Amino acid sequence: MPESTLKLGAVQPEKKPYLSFSTAFCLVAGRLRFEFHIQTALADIYRDEYKQIDPGDWSSRVTEKELFDKAMKELKNTKADAGQYASWMDGRYHWGRCCLPNCNRVLIQVESETGGKLRTPTGVWIEQFIFLPGP
Repeated sequence: MPESTLKLGAVQPEKKPYLSFSTAFCLVAGRLRFEFHIQTALADIYRDEYKQIDPGDWSSRVTEKELFDKAMKELKNTKADAGQYASWMDGRYHWGRCCLPNCNRVLIQVESETGGKLRTPTGVWIEQFIFLPGP
């Protein structure tokens, strides 16, 4: 073989490390590119499948803190309403305990005094109760 052909075909010993390094680099880069391609393709598939399961918009989702704050506000309002109902119920029994026995006593007294003056049995007809706020 001619010497020029041998020179072209032979790799000089000082170029062998660069050749093996570049070969290894190309193999690693190709493998990484292949892995990246597979991962992005799988991510697209997973995203499409998830959208079929949950098509909701994530930006409109409520956080757990917002749900907790809303529940606490509702609890506070419910407690306030219950307190108002309890005070109304106490007021309802107040008339039965305090005011109505006095009204009964006054009505019996008026009937007896009027019956004594007119010398005939009388009765009091209550047409309307008007409750004025007390002190």
